[in-house]
Amino acid sequence: MRPAAVAALVAIVTACSEPAEEPEIDIEQMNEDARGPAVPIELQVIGYPDIEKYELFGASCAFSPEGGGLGAVVLAMQEGGYLKIDGRIEKFAPDAGSAEQPYGTRSKHDGLERSFELEIDQEAGKQSGYETINYPATLTVRDASDREVYLSEGMAQCGA
Repeated sequence: MRPAAVAALVAIVTACSEPAEEPEIDIEQMNEDARGPAVPIELQVIGYPDIEKYELFGASCAFSPEGGGLGAVVLAMQEGGYLKIDGRIEKFAPDAGSAEQPYGTRSKHDGLERSFELEIDQEAGKQSGYETINYPATLTVRDASDREVYLSEGMAQCGA
């Protein structure tokens, strides 16, 4: 065989044996797609019967969403935070590393299925009663995958 033909044959065989470029795989996007979309939740008012049943008395910050009336959908207390979802009160542990807020409450709370953050604008508080102050606030609830499932502006009333 001629040397030029051998070189051409080697070049063809080499070109055929090189692996094709693999497409880039976005692992984060694949994981997000596998989890499916975040499912929004509806929070229910924590009423006085709930407060009595679960003994949720004492100093707290109670959040009411804008346009949602006066009923609180979150109670943030020094020992924990509470939401009512599907007729059940869920308790959340305060995140000791998060910002401290009025009456020793914390801005972030963690639970088994979700977490929430109650951001209180402490500079804008206005006295509303003998032992209560109203603050503009924002509530964000996230699912176990840290995706936002609830977001609302509103008012947090803090007091004893």
